[in-house]
Amino acid sequence: LGGLPSSEALTVPERHLGLVTPQEHHLTPDHINHLAAFIEDHIDLDLLLQTVPVRRSAFSIQHSSFKGEGRKVRLGVARDAAFCFYYPDNLALLEEAGAELVFFSPLRDTHLPRGVQGLYFGGGYPELHAQALAANTSLQHEIRAFVESNGLVYAECGGLMYLTEGI
Repeated sequence: LGGLPSSEALTVPERHLGLVTPQEHHLTPDHINHLAAFIEDHIDLDLLLQTVPVRRSAFSIQHSSFKGEGRKVRLGVARDAAFCFYYPDNLALLEEAGAELVFFSPLRDTHLPRGVQGLYFGGGYPELHAQALAANTSLQHEIRAFVESNGLVYAECGGLMYLTEGI
């Protein structure tokens, strides 16, 4: 299929715990075009697409375990500078499956969005915002109450760190 050799022209800034966020380092259209051409020059994309089956999962989260069968499930998604790593395809699949995504900021919002039936905490760098997150005690209490009432919660990476007793 090919391989991508190292290229100084295609470096992306890094930090001690990973890559910088798109908000910190925006890829210009020229840089994206250069990346695309580099990949096309070194990878047999036609063979790759023939080799790897592309499937869309068919699932639904519109079911009777949530009150109001047939209505969309309101899913609170933590999204701000501390929680900024989300794959757009994952969010799109959740919406296709019947979720109404309701974004909130653990850095700024003092309450969970009204009527959420689940919470999603993605990756990011909560440790860089630990002081501000720790100061938002009203939201912390609401999240704890949601969890303790057996609310549906999915957390990954930095989101999981945030839900622990301490970072």
